[in-house]
Amino acid sequence: MSITVKDVKPELDAYIHKNLSVLSARVYNELNQVDSLAKTITKVKGKYPQYHQIMGRVVQGYEPVWNAMGSTKYDPNVLENFRQKVNYEINVDDVYGTWLSDLKVEGKLPKDQPISKKIIDELFAKVYDDIADLSVTGIYDEAKAHGNFGYSLNGLNTLIRQMKTNTKKPCFSIPLEVITDANMLDQMIRFERSLPEKQRSKIKKVVMSENNKIRYGDLIVEKYGAHTGFNSQRIEKTETFKYEIIGLKHLGDDIIYCSLEDNFVKLIDKEDKPRITDTQVQDYVLKIFMEFHLGYGFCCNHGVYVAEFDPTKPKGLGDPAKNKLYYPMENLN
Repeated sequence: MSITVKDVKPELDAYIHKNLSVLSARVYNELNQVDSLAKTITKVKGKYPQYHQIMGRVVQGYEPVWNAMGSTKYDPNVLENFRQKVNYEINVDDVYGTWLSDLKVEGKLPKDQPISKKIIDELFAKVYDDIADLSVTGIYDEAKAHGNFGYSLNGLNTLIRQMKTNTKKPCFSIPLEVITDANMLDQMIRFERSLPEKQRSKIKKVVMSENNKIRYGDLIVEKYGAHTGFNSQRIEKTETFKYEIIGLKHLGDDIIYCSLEDNFVKLIDKEDKPRITDTQVQDYVLKIFMEFHLGYGFCCNHGVYVAEFDPTKPKGLGDPAKNKLYYPMENLN
């Protein structure tokens, strides 16, 4: 039995047509670590203004005259998703040998496991893997995005680092000592206890690198592991408020943060669904064209609490007026 690229194309086209909805859903529904932290917003293509409101004080003592007091401020944060594409070419001869081997090992006939399914399964597995990496390490750069990996959207590393230098819409900084193997536990307790009191109940998770989570767990075991009744699940939560600790692969060791629940979002477009737009044969290769939209962002930077590894830096938003507006009950400069 032999097969050519011209044999594969009609079979692949038929498989794609038959499985349009399944293939479309796979791009967005196979969740990575970052997706598990995010609330999904659909029907987004390009920029997405996200408004939050801040109300001034409204309660005052009574007297039988009208005394207007309080105002509402609407503060937009423009989020964005980015158009992604896949231009993948296959030399059918390269796939053919492994396909035959798989059939033999699995005891299947070609009609039970068509080569088109193998091609699509392998391609989508790689798309999923690339998205998982981009969601953490991506740095959007329009000039570099075309023909290169890593520049088609902003991942968490970039989003957090940009917020730390954003004076117009800053995140909430929490000054700590530089993390070491010896002080990791103490600094994490300090981080938790430095969170604004009103917001503590609205936070569920603390996110850090996988390396830092391992260091934290090692210190917990070293300090408490010999105690009677020690539960190994203790390393999965923070000591003070019992927030779940997320160890995120490829997140920078210089990043520890938490956020208000549902503040972090994944932006997709389910109207213009992910799709394989075309397949073409050129010489000995089969070309597959695919498109979709994807982006990540925080609705309100002021509700993101980020460790600043410099104890001389001020706690808060870095601006007395903003501190007073957003955190009036905190003692911030």
